[in-house]
Amino acid sequence: MGQRMLCWKTLGVGALIIMLSATAALAAQPLKTLIPHRVFFDTALPDYVAEERGLFREAGLVVQPVWARGGGENIQIVLAGNADIAWSTGFHSVIGAVGKGAPLAIVSAEITGLPDVFWYARTDSPIRGLRDLAGKKLTFSRPGASTHMAVLAAADMLKAQGLEPPSLIGIGGPPEAFTTVMTGQVDAGWSVPPFFLKEVEEGKIRIVLRGSELKALEALTIRVNFTTRKLLQERPDDIRKLLRLRKEALDWIHTHKEAAADIWSKRANLKEPRPVLLKAWDFYPREALRMFPPKGVEQNLADALKFKFIARPLTPEQVRQMIAKEFAPE
Repeated sequence: MGQRMLCWKTLGVGALIIMLSATAALAAQPLKTLIPHRVFFDTALPDYVAEERGLFREAGLVVQPVWARGGGENIQIVLAGNADIAWSTGFHSVIGAVGKGAPLAIVSAEITGLPDVFWYARTDSPIRGLRDLAGKKLTFSRPGASTHMAVLAAADMLKAQGLEPPSLIGIGGPPEAFTTVMTGQVDAGWSVPPFFLKEVEEGKIRIVLRGSELKALEALTIRVNFTTRKLLQERPDDIRKLLRLRKEALDWIHTHKEAAADIWSKRANLKEPRPVLLKAWDFYPREALRMFPPKGVEQNLADALKFKFIARPLTPEQVRQMIAKEFAPE
């Protein structure tokens, strides 16, 4: 009898250990967040701040960054299972993927309007504004990215004025765009802070167009954060926590600018002096970074069809599944 009792106790303890180990393993399961750029203010800095301030740890989340280059590449990485959630992806890219049957769900807006992006020309160029870009070579990053949406809107504005639209050239990131501008291969390159604000101050280049001038985009959510519908079903609480912490990090960034600039400089290995970094806040008003609700969904759907990101309109059911309203963090 004693041996049998001891056996049952041993089995019970063993089962408890296995159960606790499984629970611990589940709790430690990382969330892989896809970050399209190591430097961009709205893309990488919230994760840096959340990590530096211990927000992930306090919430019991293990967050593992996955680095990418933006645009359609974000979609492929998430669909391949190499990332769980992607930050800062062009709304049209996600619509296009859903139109092809991808089981994606937008969990929040990333930016509404396009206050952060600017285009510049060399100071010896005659280009000074949008009208001067008619018939010129204008860069964007990659197909489906927010910069692609922006140059399409700029081309539409010029056509509406009876002017020749610019040639649109996908070039990659800000460093690649800068090289092509300075070597005369294109007329205007794109950038976001802090890239090349110092060169603007030094008079090497001049800003000729701001994303905020593209009125067709100012009331539209341009970039979104998304995941898969499968992950929403499997880890809804973790997604809610992650979005809440991102909102908290964004709030802190906008109320602690100098401390946030120090974290940004350290984590992104930036060489720009603090005064240049602090200028970035002029390009990222807090209201533009509100995470919910995504704005201008119907217009984005219409534009995605117009610019051939989708071959036919999404069905009401596809739209319903694409916007995960129940995960609103604010």
